[in-house]
Amino acid sequence: MPKVLSIKQLLLLAFILAGLLPAMLVSFLSFNQASNALKKEILHDLQTLSATVAADVERMMFERLQNVHSWSQLGLMQEVLIGDIDKRLSIFLSESQQGYHQEYLALHVTDIKHQVVASSRAQQIGNMLTSPPDWFAVNMGGRQLQLSVIQQDVLSISQTIEDTDSKQPIGYLVAEFNWRVIKKLLNDSVNQQASAALL
Repeated sequence: MPKVLSIKQLLLLAFILAGLLPAMLVSFLSFNQASNALKKEILHDLQTLSATVAADVERMMFERLQNVHSWSQLGLMQEVLIGDIDKRLSIFLSESQQGYHQEYLALHVTDIKHQVVASSRAQQIGNMLTSPPDWFAVNMGGRQLQLSVIQQDVLSISQTIEDTDSKQPIGYLVAEFNWRVIKKLLNDSVNQQASAALL
């Protein structure tokens, strides 16, 4: 036969249940509310971080395209016609590459047949420049820039150099963009997102 509880024990059990159940329910609801608020905050932070990284990548790529576009129109580029005999163009390319040493692995100017006339890498001068296949083109200032398929973390950005008088193509400016810069930006973002999600 089961043990019968005394009135004292029944009252104690009733008070415990009456006090404990609401406290547990309030604790559960508070935890659930806090958890939902935290999830929303993390989601917002991740969306903000993603938008920031996308804007950084877009800005960086626009600046690189702008560099190639503006450099290809410099009067100095006309040196391609005389083979850069005084090496002014090669000096300009070397100094520009050093100024953007993380972004550009090399800068080259070729003639119309893709033979390197000037380069930030002196050993390339006189060689034929073989670029990966074109990936897509971008219009900037009424002219097209060609972007190659990324190979070995190099994105080649090229634009035609035009004769200032005839406006006919006389060569190409080719910038070898270091794609690892973009990868690092994305990896840093992933690490920041993981840290934000763990908090």
